[in-house]
Amino acid sequence: MYLKPITEYIATETGLTVNTNLFYGFFPQGMARNILASVITARNNNKVNGYLADYIDLDITIYTVAPNYAPAEVGAFAIYTALHSRFAVDLPIITVGQEFEIMTLIATSAPTYEGQDERNNHVFRTSYNIKIENK
Repeated sequence: MYLKPITEYIATETGLTVNTNLFYGFFPQGMARNILASVITARNNNKVNGYLADYIDLDITIYTVAPNYAPAEVGAFAIYTALHSRFAVDLPIITVGQEFEIMTLIATSAPTYEGQDERNNHVFRTSYNIKIENK
């Protein structure tokens, strides 16, 4: 519910294209091996606050992969630079009646090299905390 509008926002900020080189939830099985790509995943159960009915505290991780180390690192840092320390951002409306605002978007780690995956892509991981409210 939240990952899709967050992904659309990231695409707008970075120039990446959703479902081409930017994905949410998982990388598709048929994804080409020789591209720079990123995926956004949720890391928790959407923490809430009993005093704020429409508030969600969401931890996400963005994985950036590429067949070579340097493009993966540059891609991860491009997203990091575009997103870190954002406040009061309206997310794109995906479903009518569901309008979300990012209250804060803070990186909790800089891009970190994780090694190579099973496809020999170089992988960088960056973690973020996003506080969202339903407008």
